[in-house]
Amino acid sequence: MQGANKVSRLLERYKRVNYWLLALPMVSLVIMFVLDAINVTTIRLFGFRATPSSKEMIEELMIVVVYVSLAYVLLGPGHIKTDMLKNRLGPRLRFAAELLGDTAVLFLAVFCTWTTTAGATHAITHGATKMADVEIALSPFYIVIAVSFALLSFAALLVMIQHVLCFKESRYSQPSEQDRGLSAEEPALKGGVPDI
Repeated sequence: MQGANKVSRLLERYKRVNYWLLALPMVSLVIMFVLDAINVTTIRLFGFRATPSSKEMIEELMIVVVYVSLAYVLLGPGHIKTDMLKNRLGPRLRFAAELLGDTAVLFLAVFCTWTTTAGATHAITHGATKMADVEIALSPFYIVIAVSFALLSFAALLVMIQHVLCFKESRYSQPSEQDRGLSAEEPALKGGVPDI
């Protein structure tokens, strides 16, 4: 029982770290808003664009907004789950479904970490830039993507370990009737036969 509890505590700490990392997307959104507001104001009032290459900067800041929050979304309340079918399964089949999903997420996250790290390495060694009115270095944004996928990989690994330990420790219980989509008035089915 201690193994699953340790992993749960580690997941909570990791979720808190990722929660604080959400400051980066929030700051990026504010910067994007300010850049766009300055441009719209100066174009409407004075007929010129005040911030050159703001469109390109906004495009690159979208990378921070989207990718930095990946691990938090996997661990946190923003994760959209499709549990209707899975919650009607028994503990073993539900564990198998969870393990299949965990494996797919982990494989995808590790693959994306590997490929984006290769892309970041290439961008750093070759000095990749985006040409606009002002030259924008792309390597910081490639690094953000690679680090974000590495954080997602670690989160997916922790979630998988937690599911395995909970199953091993027989803590993988049946979901409540409400989680399974049954109302209090609706009879629970056992073996396909309603309770009378």
